Amino acid sequence: MDDKLTDAEIKELRAKKQAIKEELYDKVKMEMFKASSKLEGIEHSEISKIFDEVRQEQDTNAETFWNNLPYEDQCNAFHAVVKRIYKAEIEDQGSYRHALYGVFGFDFDMYVRGMNCGYMALHNSIMNDEQFNEAMKEDE
Repeated sequence: MDDKLTDAEIKELRAKKQAIKEELYDKVKMEMFKASSKLEGIEHSEISKIFDEVRQEQDTNAETFWNNLPYEDQCNAFHAVVKRIYKAEIEDQGSYRHALYGVFGFDFDMYVRGMNCGYMALHNSIMNDEQFNEAMKEDE
């Protein structure tokens, strides 16, 4: 049995490794943001409250938008979004940023909104344990 990885497997693992690095980078950025906010006298609870209010407003606006679309437009919107998710996640096996910026064509303002609507969780759930462990081994 040949223990060597195929080029496709290597590409897949590298993409997943990059996604892990980006996720860790984002966690570090958040911790730095919290620390700088604390230094500026802004309490974490205040920031959380503001983020929560923004998220709720975005959820409400998105639901209102969706509910006001005619059925055919809902079908087209669903098709367009899922097609892009499939390209980013299955075909490209790209990072969260790749999906947002490269495939969807969004600007940086969608990063947190993508997290708020659950897309980052969906993106991260697509990597199985074996892929995660292999990507981590490559980093050692």
